[in-house]
Amino acid sequence: MLARRRELAEAARTIAQAQRRQDRQRAGTKAGVLVLCAVGVLAIVSIMGWLIAGQFAPATYVARAVVEADWRTRELGEDELAEWQRFHESLLADPGLLTTAAERMERRGITSLGTPSRLKARLGADMNVTSPQPGTLVLELQGIGADRTRRVLDTFVTAFASAANASIQRRTDGAGTLVTTPAQVAEEPIRDERMLYAILFLGGGVGLSVLGGALLWRRLARAKNRFEQDTLLAGVMDDGAWTDAA
Repeated sequence: MLARRRELAEAARTIAQAQRRQDRQRAGTKAGVLVLCAVGVLAIVSIMGWLIAGQFAPATYVARAVVEADWRTRELGEDELAEWQRFHESLLADPGLLTTAAERMERRGITSLGTPSRLKARLGADMNVTSPQPGTLVLELQGIGADRTRRVLDTFVTAFASAANASIQRRTDGAGTLVTTPAQVAEEPIRDERMLYAILFLGGGVGLSVLGGALLWRRLARAKNRFEQDTLLAGVMDDGAWTDAA
């Protein structure tokens, strides 16, 4: 009896140790799954937040183009360069150029600038024209979205150069107009609020995810308890068990 008792005690300890190892393994597995789920949810919410922020608060970029006097046939004097400069600066506000540029905007799908009045207002508010030296104009345009801003400036600069070259015969300088640097956009925006909106969305998304996970966990726990109670009750009410006991 005593020998059997010691054997049973040793077996009980062995079983308890094995049970504890299984519990630790299960706990580690559950923790790993929980961490992976949390990382996945965080990544999905972050990506969605960044994409949505790009729609609600797109970044502001600057597009830049350079137009120069074309003097390949002969050297221009100072007076001719000054005349070229005055004509091109006045051409920027020419109604005929605005009409032509607005029509090109409409054909390229930029319908918001498809009328001369809207285009004039946009250029007056967002375009900056500088001249680092006689015979050179630098046009810079601010706008929301890199590709759209580049397309708007490219369309206008193309119309601007075409109108200037069409009037060579009527000018005293006789110099052409060449787009030496097509419209390009800097890689970094000058104003960007996407990060702020993305962080706000991330916080809200994480909060909703935690709340939804807690509700789901509570419902699953209730379902598990109900299943265990039903199983225990079914075992107690089993007719075979009552018959064997009798």
